[in-house]
Amino acid sequence: MTDRRHGLSKSRLISHLQCPKRLWLQVFKPEVAEAGDGARRRMASGIQAGEVARDMFPGGHLVDEPDIAAALYTTRALLDAEIRIPIYEAALDCDGVLVFTDILVPEDGGWHLVEVKSSSTVKDYQKPDATVQTWVARQAGVNITRTSIACIHNKFVYPGGGDYRGLFYLTDISAVVNGRLAEVGEWVRDSRATLAGSEPDIQVGDQCFTPFDCPFHEYCRPPEAKRPEHPLSDLPNARKLVAALLEQGYEDLREVPVELLTNGIHQRIQQAAISGEAFVSDTVQGVLAAWAYPRYYLDFETIQFTVPIWAGTSPFQQIPFQWSCHIESALGVLEHREFLAQGAGDPRREFAETLADLLADLVNNNGTIIAYNAGFERSRISELARQFPEFALVLTAATSHVVDLLPVARQHFYHPDMHGSWSIKYVLPAIAPELSYKGMVVADGMMAQLAFAELIADLTPDQQAQTRQALLDYCAQDTYAMVKIAHFFAGDGIDKTD
Repeated sequence: MTDRRHGLSKSRLISHLQCPKRLWLQVFKPEVAEAGDGARRRMASGIQAGEVARDMFPGGHLVDEPDIAAALYTTRALLDAEIRIPIYEAALDCDGVLVFTDILVPEDGGWHLVEVKSSSTVKDYQKPDATVQTWVARQAGVNITRTSIACIHNKFVYPGGGDYRGLFYLTDISAVVNGRLAEVGEWVRDSRATLAGSEPDIQVGDQCFTPFDCPFHEYCRPPEAKRPEHPLSDLPNARKLVAALLEQGYEDLREVPVELLTNGIHQRIQQAAISGEAFVSDTVQGVLAAWAYPRYYLDFETIQFTVPIWAGTSPFQQIPFQWSCHIESALGVLEHREFLAQGAGDPRREFAETLADLLADLVNNNGTIIAYNAGFERSRISELARQFPEFALVLTAATSHVVDLLPVARQHFYHPDMHGSWSIKYVLPAIAPELSYKGMVVADGMMAQLAFAELIADLTPDQQAQTRQALLDYCAQDTYAMVKIAHFFAGDGIDKTD
């Protein structure tokens, strides 16, 4: 008799394909999972995309009963009805495997199964999803004539008014699905075998991050006392090299023979790990000396929507909603200015207007705009100049004043506490330990996106005030961080903030 104490679903089968231990923990130790902001945002965008995609096949019925038995009953009644209509979120099960299909569309001889994804192209990891859905449906007696994935047209421009015609396009993956249907039975058996046993002994590896970051990664990491102080993962962009070194028995970067590291950056990271001291090049001061005053340390925050909410915008478009700028008119003489959109409307015009007003003096005085990973800010400024011609003169001129602090840091500085990352979140604490992003309500770009999404939704006045302050604090920290880093590189240490 089949052990059905722990029911299976599409998501559980996919978890097992990524890592059997992930499935086991998902069932038996869900409390040790960490809910990342990225996962929350993917889930929210996926739900929204699924709702809008139903408009491709209007006149259907949404199976939204909270009780699974009722959802299964309603689905079966709709499948067997004399007049067939599209079914949204159809509930189907077979031998304890439960799925909810995004859309079932009636057609000659059967049903067209449509799986909705919030990506612009079909990804390899999405195909097993649709394969499981098709397998369960057919096992449950539903004749699936073809299987498609609905993806987002990233060139779609939202005209407004709730008109999302053309947002999605269909890709028929029936051939791929039919070729893998026989594997699903094996996935089910293997998953049940995993759940019938004890916690799998699987070490941290590539499967922790492919195709998605596993929420149990921290749980699975070795205890801190057993972790190498400088793991091989400190080597950036070196997955194959790290795998080869691990196979040779190396775990701590300091133990690796130097001749096995041929990349100059890797050698620098190892030297810092061995010495415990930071590397600062002799020439970095000269780089900073060439940057004219006034210096504008500038940072943007942006938000992306899978389903656009403002007319004239596209899926995945970076919509700027906040800027922070520390203005250094002379060495150590600082003034801070900032902008954060208010209300639920499209923030781009006001963002562009306030930014042009900010940068006009800099352009006239031939100053320097300093950003971290400056290609991002430069691209947003150019986009705004094209979108709003009335501000184009200043904004276009400003792009030629932008310099990038990130490659300067990468070429001229490394501290062992950075662990192979030149993100400003790692560089700042290494240079100014008294400053940190830890404990901030908004502490990174993804959190900023989520906070702004909440800000333009329904919040109480008190919640709005708290969220706005958290966003302002975070963006100001980013630009002040650049001031501290630049002063460190230049050998200066005094700030006089007005």
